[in-house]
Amino acid sequence: MRFNLFKPKNGNKIKITAINLKYNGEIHSVEGIEASGKIFTVTVPFTNRPYSNYLTQAEIVKASDFEPVSLKSISAGEPFKVVAVEPQLPREIGPEERVEFKISIAAPDYAYSGPMTLEFVEENRELVHLEITSIVVNAMGRSATAESTINMFNVPKNHIFQQNLQLLKVLDYGMKVESIAIDKPFEFEGSMPKLPFIVNDASSFVVAVYVKAPDINYAGPMTINIK
Repeated sequence: MRFNLFKPKNGNKIKITAINLKYNGEIHSVEGIEASGKIFTVTVPFTNRPYSNYLTQAEIVKASDFEPVSLKSISAGEPFKVVAVEPQLPREIGPEERVEFKISIAAPDYAYSGPMTLEFVEENRELVHLEITSIVVNAMGRSATAESTINMFNVPKNHIFQQNLQLLKVLDYGMKVESIAIDKPFEFEGSMPKLPFIVNDASSFVVAVYVKAPDINYAGPMTINIK
């Protein structure tokens, strides 16, 4: 993430303690900045990487598996206001395409110290509502509940999201994981570490699974099968 500041000679001091980047219901916080004057700019690189979120670095699926997104606007939370964005919006961004947005922001007319939120908004997309009541993992003849807390959220149809799993209850040191499958209506799209992998240290028990959401609303458990 890179930030460029334009500081007029006169104006109130603005101390932004953190910049929260919001996209598709997810928030990623980065280091804050200090500015002065009526207008300042930040440059935010945006990558269309829909299998996690736009800042994810893991490359586990093919870009050709996904469609472009159409970014409609970038807005700032109070007391800030976005006055200009370059390149102009709306803009279609292809899978794995990276665009650097230069965002000009109007500061409040008083001294400010606190966070700032920038929200990236897509053109209207059809959403599905998911209520995952529990996550059950079946592996090597064992079964365990990896998550018992209800997780409710909205995502675009067929969106790919990340689910972290703690597999200490179903795997032992030295075991080799060759395949992962998820019961319908979900689909398995990839994992980190990538398949196949061997459980050879403590970190091997924590696996990030990339899950394709259904195209219908769903309430119930998610069952993950590991071999």
